Amino acid sequence: MSKIDELSQKIVKLSKKEMQARHQQERLENTLAYMEQKARDRERKARTHRLANKGGTVEHFFPKTKGMNEEDFFNLMQNLMEISDFKQMVWEQVDVILYGGRK
Repeated sequence: MSKIDELSQKIVKLSKKEMQARHQQERLENTLAYMEQKARDRERKARTHRLANKGGTVEHFFPKTKGMNEEDFFNLMQNLMEISDFKQMVWEQVDVILYGGRK
C-alpha cells in the first residue's frame, strides 16, 4: 500500500470521526434546547397556577370583582394603590408576612 493510499484512508477515517462528532454535538444541542423548553414550560405553568390562585383569593374576599373586566379591575387596583394609607398598609403587611416585620 502506497503512502498516498494510507493518507487517503486516514482522511476518510478522520472525516467519519468529524461527522460523528458533529452529530453528537447536534444531539447534545437538541437535548439542551429540549431541557430548556421544559424548564420554561414548568415555570410558565407554575406562574399560571400562582396567578389563578391569587385571582381566586381576590374574588373570594371581594366577590363583586367577578363581574369586572380586566381594564376595570386594573383601574380598581391602581386607584387603591394611589391611596397612600392603603398602599403603606399593604407594604407593611407584606413585610410582616415575608420578613416578620423586619427588612
